[in-house]
Amino acid sequence: MIGGVIRAYNLPLALAGLILSALLIHWRWSRHTVVSIGLQRELPDEAYVGQPLTVRFRIANRSRWLPAWLVQIDDTIRGPESARPAQERWVPRLFGRRGQFAASCGVGLVPQGGQMMAEYQCVVARRGRYDFGPVRASSGSPLGLMIARRTIDAAAALYVYPQLVRLRADWRQQIWSPSAGDSVNARSGGGMDGEFFGIRGWRAGDSRRWIHWRTTARIGEPAVRQFEQDRRLRCCVMVDAHLPSAVASSDDGRRTTGGELTAEEAALERVLSVAATIITRMGGASNSRIGLVLVGREIVTLTSLGGLEQTKAMLRHLAGLAGYPRPDLTDAMRKTHRLLGQPRSWLVLSPRLPDDGHRQLFGSQSAADCRWMSTHDGSLDRLIENPMTGSDPGLPESFGAETAALGGGREVILGRQA
Repeated sequence: MIGGVIRAYNLPLALAGLILSALLIHWRWSRHTVVSIGLQRELPDEAYVGQPLTVRFRIANRSRWLPAWLVQIDDTIRGPESARPAQERWVPRLFGRRGQFAASCGVGLVPQGGQMMAEYQCVVARRGRYDFGPVRASSGSPLGLMIARRTIDAAAALYVYPQLVRLRADWRQQIWSPSAGDSVNARSGGGMDGEFFGIRGWRAGDSRRWIHWRTTARIGEPAVRQFEQDRRLRCCVMVDAHLPSAVASSDDGRRTTGGELTAEEAALERVLSVAATIITRMGGASNSRIGLVLVGREIVTLTSLGGLEQTKAMLRHLAGLAGYPRPDLTDAMRKTHRLLGQPRSWLVLSPRLPDDGHRQLFGSQSAADCRWMSTHDGSLDRLIENPMTGSDPGLPESFGAETAALGGGREVILGRQA
């Protein structure tokens, strides 16, 4: 442009030089911005259906000279097969875009060598595994003449657990009778879990609550009560994933006949919600030894000693459980007895009523207390305090939902057709 003015070139040539130089500077600047950007996604520890979850990005500017202006982050989320609408589920994925959800957030300025946080919120409508990534970072600074984009392969996965419900205050009494021993042992904490076995001498580390004062006064030395540890499962929860409308495909058995929830699918989701709430409530106790049996296309047997990771593993399997038209409860009970032993009590959560074969099967378990609760006769719904959604106020603190109002991002509804 300067050369054209000095050498008396015409004005259109000077204007063309101005435009081309602006485009060149903008292209180099915006490209340098997106190349210098580093992204790190932070997913929540746990997520439940119907509760908002926050996805955060840590945006770092690796450039030592130029700040990053107007950076937009576009995230790609792929949900489970059941979260896709029916027309997308059966149509071939021509361009690899069907069944995907998009979420966006951004930041105005990232100083050179600094970091900033950006976030967006999601409300998930279907349980299951959600895969995040790739991420596309874009910027139109400084002139907005073009958009520079860069794709970053920041893959991550998040399991969305079934929706939690509010249980009644007497839900334990409705599920297990006092003869099952759960209510008695729930009040006895620490090393007093088990039946009374005898008296022994004092040892270092024994609690004062275990002291048998009458024997101590008679022999003149401290004596404590000794309890026999019952290594049986305190209870075993069996989830019957009976779904007559499920298509028994050879891949994963997840395909159903419709996009929206049918009455049968809603009943199964209700069963899974109650099962997740019971597992969460009981899994937070340090002296609980419970089992979980998932009966669908396959039989999955899990056990927990009250640990956080074990409870999360149970919730992840509940999140991925698919309905099946012919679950084999008899085979599931045989495998459970072989792997975990005879539990003190059985709880079967099912969307159907037991038939004669099921009554005979559970009636033969005379050593355990057996309960069958179903959505078909309303026995399962009697455990729920009200039909309102949301987290149970009695849940352990480690499983609480994020309820703080977080701004600065867009809210996305996952698993629901717009």
